[in-house]
Amino acid sequence: MAEPFVHETAVVDDEVQLDQDVRIWHFTHVSRGARIGGRSVLGQNVFVGRGVQIGSGVKIQNNVSVYAGVTIEDDVFLGPSSVFTNVLTPRAHVERKDEFAPTKVGRGVTVGANATIVCGHELGEYALIGDIESPSTLASVWRVVPEEQIPMLDVAAQNEPLMQRLIDKAAEVIRSGRYILGPEVEAFEREVAKYIGVEHAIGVSSGTDALLVALMALGIGAGDEVITTPFSFFATAGCIARVGAKPVFVDIRPDTYNLDVEQVEASVTERTKAILPVHLFGQACDMRALREIAAKHQLPLIEDAAQAIGTRSPAGPVGGLGAYGCFSFFPSKNLGGFGDGGLVTTNDADLADKARVIRAHGSKPKYYHAVVGGNFRLDALQAALLRVKLPALEGWTSVRRQNADRYDAAFGLPCDASRVTFTISTSFAPRGEMRFKPI
Repeated sequence: MAEPFVHETAVVDDEVQLDQDVRIWHFTHVSRGARIGGRSVLGQNVFVGRGVQIGSGVKIQNNVSVYAGVTIEDDVFLGPSSVFTNVLTPRAHVERKDEFAPTKVGRGVTVGANATIVCGHELGEYALIGDIESPSTLASVWRVVPEEQIPMLDVAAQNEPLMQRLIDKAAEVIRSGRYILGPEVEAFEREVAKYIGVEHAIGVSSGTDALLVALMALGIGAGDEVITTPFSFFATAGCIARVGAKPVFVDIRPDTYNLDVEQVEASVTERTKAILPVHLFGQACDMRALREIAAKHQLPLIEDAAQAIGTRSPAGPVGGLGAYGCFSFFPSKNLGGFGDGGLVTTNDADLADKARVIRAHGSKPKYYHAVVGGNFRLDALQAALLRVKLPALEGWTSVRRQNADRYDAAFGLPCDASRVTFTISTSFAPRGEMRFKPI
């Protein structure tokens, strides 16, 4: 961190606190008792009144006036010639100091050029302030409060058109008295196996437990190694560690963020017992190449397809290209449940049977336990509600692809989104050159 920089033409009064990396440029005046937070920049001819508190990372453009009584939180941008008054009638020709009122500018606020902010307002976090018609017009002020903010993901929105059917199905299950496994789970397993394009689907308690079941069914444990990616949700490596094995990380490709297949074989040792690729953001790994490597070294493939239900790769449908595929029905997923849920898929009948045994404490028949499993069963209520949503999944995915096409067109980046279910990511680039890139 650098010491504050104050241009030789600027004036900083006594009792002003300047944190590290502050920059103050030509003819700017910071009055007594003010505080400027770290990494903030004050442009030319800026006036900061007495006692004004300015947070970190604030950028103030030229010719801005911030009068006493204003508090500015972190990461705020003030456009050129914007003014913060400290009386309610700033254009009056008489003394109005008795009308003084404080103003608070929330974190991340953007104030456009030539705006006048009359005192006594609170600008909510990330509010955008712009003028109405012309530079001389008083700015409109929007107060943003948390309950009015647009959520990053509204998981309830897609359920609304299906609400009555979901309610009816939930009531049906409640009346049935069959809450663990049972006919709803069996029906869902058949339907989702057909959608994915696999022979067998085994409903389990979460996407994490799907990975655990697959590893346990393949007998992976202490002293073993599993090759995987470092760029994934914690559960991928966490489940490997949980069975006592060691995750061996292979780097990712800069264009897809998926496992770099060209580096996989160099990590195979005598202790390697499986390869666990992640189909990140709905885009499939290079499964043809991975299957060749796995066959050469007689290693099973476990597909982490938590984000990739419905994805098709040149090698075939994701979830059916290895020993096991593992899916998640966490509410934020493309096919999201109403709590935790997951799925194990396979085209091998024996492996399917092993997964079913392990999800029920290793019991087959009931109360006879040949192996140690776990309580990894999918609830009937989750399965029933997912059955209501499954027929709509292809339509939702189509809309995601259309949205991706709009981004591609806007950025001038051609993309074939026909095979993937999430379709936009950011690309590695030198500082200052970050951009959206199609998958």
